[in-house]
Amino acid sequence: MRVNDYSKAVSALISMGTPVNDVLAGLKKTLIAHHHERMYAKILRHLESSITRAHRIHETRVILARKEDSEAFDSRIRTSVAEIEANEPIMYIINKNIIGGYRVEGNGKSLDYTHKSQLRTLYKSIIESL
Repeated sequence: MRVNDYSKAVSALISMGTPVNDVLAGLKKTLIAHHHERMYAKILRHLESSITRAHRIHETRVILARKEDSEAFDSRIRTSVAEIEANEPIMYIINKNIIGGYRVEGNGKSLDYTHKSQLRTLYKSIIESL
């Protein structure tokens, strides 16, 4: 079995209500029996990233270049959040790499109104027209 397979099996057992300690002890025994004990840490990391990813889908995140932009784009951000049917509360994240504008992520969807993406689109269209 691969890391992904073990991770799915562990996740399924936990979601069925099996105590986490029992699942992890059983996983350890199974790995030892199949001489795969070196995979234990990788499986746990895979589980952690899967859980984090699953929680992130339900978060509503707004990425801005500067803190002050939250006030400047407030009405447009609220419209974008409603458009992707995202949940409250909204988590604001500052990322100077987007140059300006904002990006809204939530409910498994994303709307990108950043200057960086607009500049990238402009650059690609110029390159393609040459």
